[in-house]
Amino acid sequence: MDNDNTSECGAPSALIIAVGSSNPAKIRSVEQAFQQIVDGRVQLHLEGFSVSSGVPDQPMGDEETKLGAKNRAMASFEAFKEKHSGQEPHLSVGLEGGLEEEGEDLVCMAWMAMYGARTDRVLNWTKGPDAFIR
Repeated sequence: MDNDNTSECGAPSALIIAVGSSNPAKIRSVEQAFQQIVDGRVQLHLEGFSVSSGVPDQPMGDEETKLGAKNRAMASFEAFKEKHSGQEPHLSVGLEGGLEEEGEDLVCMAWMAMYGARTDRVLNWTKGPDAFIR
């Protein structure tokens, strides 16, 4: 994979994304989300990595869940570099699901963190809709 391939206007012709999971469903969900963004203008190359979240298997609360997503994004970035002799992906993505207690209810949440070479390693966050478990 060569992330120096660019189109005539200077945009990458292929977007290389490391995903902090080896779960095919999570990798596919990241691919589908990015397909909606790029709308066929660039090719997508995704590669999943089994990396640690650094949080408990069942994160509780937004902060713990966000930290798990952040850790997975950063770890998959480094795993990609290690596997590809120092080459960096354009982006890496970490996904983490968690729970939060609200009275007698449990609320399911999911956070996604993005980490990238072109953002000076700044993390961007997005949260999925909450779902109540009764």
